[in-house]
Amino acid sequence: CTTSAISEKPEEEDVEDFKEKIMKEKLIALFDWFIPDDIKKDIREYGKAKMVVGIGLLLGIVIMLQSLRSFLVQVNIALGFVVIGFSLFAISGPFILKFTKSKSLAASITIASLFTLAIMVVLMRGGISSSITSYIVLVSICAMMMSGLWAGIIWGVLSFFAIVFIYSLGKFGIELPAHHLSPDEMQTYL
Repeated sequence: CTTSAISEKPEEEDVEDFKEKIMKEKLIALFDWFIPDDIKKDIREYGKAKMVVGIGLLLGIVIMLQSLRSFLVQVNIALGFVVIGFSLFAISGPFILKFTKSKSLAASITIASLFTLAIMVVLMRGGISSSITSYIVLVSICAMMMSGLWAGIIWGVLSFFAIVFIYSLGKFGIELPAHHLSPDEMQTYL
């Protein structure tokens, strides 16, 4: 009786491990489909290309789901179409990598979409006092990881100017929505 219970337990764990391994292999195969063979030869460039594909796909899919929320929950058709257009822009990075074989162009588009998303959310959520403002800095970190040090520095400078611009909007009397996210709402947007 106890030997059968002991022998079943490892089989169940083996099945779960096998399913997890298959899912990882499918995800790697999906990422590899977007990455050209010449980029796969250099391990650093391959890692950066996987990051471009991963962030581009994730950003595009998450934003597309957000557009469904705009259509269904908020009943804001115009915002929904803007968000759909933006999600197509975000998801275009991996496809540009696939068809043009230009990692720098694909990374630039992916980083630009991430930057635009961060600025747009900060402006919609209260400006400089928004709890999401610090995420603008993450754009330069992602740029550094995807394209290198100089790209990170350039996007860092752009992030700095964006934060100064958002701060100056309030000083010039331009009122932004005063909605601040609660911790529960923040989990919804993250």
